[in-house]
Amino acid sequence: MRKALATTTVLIALVAAGCAGSSHSKSSSGSGTGHLSTSSPAGAGDTVTREAYVANADKVCTAAHAQQDVLRRQSQGLTLDHVAPLLNQQATVASDLAAKLKALAHPPSDDAPVATFISSVQQIATDSTNLAKAITAGETTSETTLRAQLIQDRLTEHAIGEGYGYKVCATGTSY
Repeated sequence: MRKALATTTVLIALVAAGCAGSSHSKSSSGSGTGHLSTSSPAGAGDTVTREAYVANADKVCTAAHAQQDVLRRQSQGLTLDHVAPLLNQQATVASDLAAKLKALAHPPSDDAPVATFISSVQQIATDSTNLAKAITAGETTSETTLRAQLIQDRLTEHAIGEGYGYKVCATGTSY
C-alpha cells in the first residue's frame, strides 16, 4: 500500500514538475531551437525586446512540451522503483531548458527576472535528480520531503514565469 501511494505521489510530482526543456537527445531539438536567437534578428549589437525574447523562449519551451509528455506517458502504471529513471530524464530536460533559455538574448533590463526564472527551472532539475536518488536508495523520509519540494518548485516556477510574461514556458506542461 505504501509503495502504491508513494508511486502515485511521485507521479504527481513528475506531472506537476511539467514545464521545461529538452531531453538528452541533441538531435530532437538542439539544432532546431539552438539558433532561436542568441542575438536579435538584426544583429548581435541590437537589443531584443521582451516580446521577442518571450516568443523565442516559448519556442524552446514548446519543444520541451513534447519531451515531457513522453515522460508522463511512460510513467503511467509504473511502480515507484521504475519512476527514478524518468525523474533523471526530467532533470536532464529541465537542465537543458535552463541552458537554452540562458543562451537566448533578452532585454538587458530583464537580467534579474530572467535569471530568477532560469534558476527556478534548474532547481526542478536538481530536485528531480535528488528525488530519483532517494527513491533508488530507499530513503523514505528524503523521498517524502523531495516529492513535496518538487511540487513546490513547479508552483514557484509557474508563478515566476507567469509574472514575467512567459506564455508557453509558464504553462507548466513543457517538462
